[in-house]
Amino acid sequence: MHTLTKSAFAVIDIGSNSLRLVIFKELSRHPLKILDDSVMCRLGELDDQWNLKDENLSLSFETINRFKRICDTLKVKQIHTLATAAIRLAANKDVFLTYCKEQFGINVNVITGEEEAKLAANGVLSAFEKPHGIVADLGGSSLELTRMNKGRLCEKISLPVGPLNLNTYTTPSRKQDFLHKHLAAAKPLFTAPIDTLYLVGGSTRAIAKAYMEKERYPIEIIHGYEMTKAQAVDALSWLQSKNPEELAKLPPRVSRRKHLLPSAAQVINTLIESVNPKNITISGYGLREGFVFSLLTQEIKNEDILATSCHTLINFEQELTPLYHQLSAWAQPAVFHSSFDQDRYKRLLDAIAILNNIGWGAFQEYRAEYSFKKILHSPWIMCTHKERIIIALALFYRYDGKKKDLTLQPYLTLITPEEHLFAQTAGLIMRFYALLFDNIPATISLFSYQIYDKTLHIQAPPGLILEGRLKGLEKSFAKLLKLKLKFDFVE
Repeated sequence: MHTLTKSAFAVIDIGSNSLRLVIFKELSRHPLKILDDSVMCRLGELDDQWNLKDENLSLSFETINRFKRICDTLKVKQIHTLATAAIRLAANKDVFLTYCKEQFGINVNVITGEEEAKLAANGVLSAFEKPHGIVADLGGSSLELTRMNKGRLCEKISLPVGPLNLNTYTTPSRKQDFLHKHLAAAKPLFTAPIDTLYLVGGSTRAIAKAYMEKERYPIEIIHGYEMTKAQAVDALSWLQSKNPEELAKLPPRVSRRKHLLPSAAQVINTLIESVNPKNITISGYGLREGFVFSLLTQEIKNEDILATSCHTLINFEQELTPLYHQLSAWAQPAVFHSSFDQDRYKRLLDAIAILNNIGWGAFQEYRAEYSFKKILHSPWIMCTHKERIIIALALFYRYDGKKKDLTLQPYLTLITPEEHLFAQTAGLIMRFYALLFDNIPATISLFSYQIYDKTLHIQAPPGLILEGRLKGLEKSFAKLLKLKLKFDFVE
């Protein structure tokens, strides 16, 4: 939970594959992300006349409307909206731009390929100390390349060789001919030996994530992951050998891009052949972070990112506001619907509400285990061991932890089945809150719920909720609370 000030601002990134909203607390060297949300709209899948498809336009307008309503609800006045290759290349882009202006009051900045390359390189510059080599930003419809010389941006080029473009070709040989033809234009960037190839973009992160899991790499965080050229080629060849059914079984963060991954792997593989780098580094920072970096003064840009990010981490928990009583009160009807002793468990629910965001500063895949261990090993939480385990488990489940993720059995032997059920129930309601409200307390007053007819009825204003995001919770509600979920949208 965070308190937003007038300094808060938003960036909406309209990409070829997904649309993303990021709300930053304030402009700084390492700005805190208050909200980070994305929806896959596939705008880059143009029709034969290079027009944006109606079904993708419809989903993108629904998404932008929701993003705008979130910003309005949180009183975020500064909204920077950037569009990349999909809108840049679309024959009917004026339809999209006019609709955004007239319906949402949003002026979309359609950036050029060279601007896109510069912003992606700025993103890498903002996250690494004097990067040296080639920055490659692989989007759905384009590949941007920038040569970096010890932190200085040099030559830049944008090529129409994204995986969506490649998917329009039916044979491997035609795809390869297409790639070689366009990459030939980038040869001037590769004349000097290349130390590091910095890979940016959702598909590159998904490929790295899949390979890290395959190799049982001990760190979950993707940003800063390094590979030798041989390791990268092995990862790409392994991924290209997968059929659609095998891709669908990969982790969700990877499988949601299964329609792009084989072609994305082919683009990167061909790029590595051309660049011949010594090492490959994955950057979690790209266009959006590069845009924010471009807004800074030179003095702030010169601040050391390692020291600044450490200060952000130290100060992070001070950003958690004492609005836990609102969350606890909101959660109580659902949690205590299961006939738990309210006199005994309300105090624990209050504690869970206070700590609800404790894992927010960690990377997504690590939040459940991070939160669990932090509660178990924090000397400043004054409670019995049983209470500590219950709170830790609730936060583990709040971040969608699964029993296979962590050996829970030694801890479960120390609490009763009822106490474990309470932890599961409280964790489920906290996760429900997080997905429903995007973890922003200012929106809690907009939603209410009632329980009757074995159903939890949620009253919500239209346009703020993506029901699909909550689908995964329906089985848990049925199992733990014996309730169905139903949305009633009211103005």
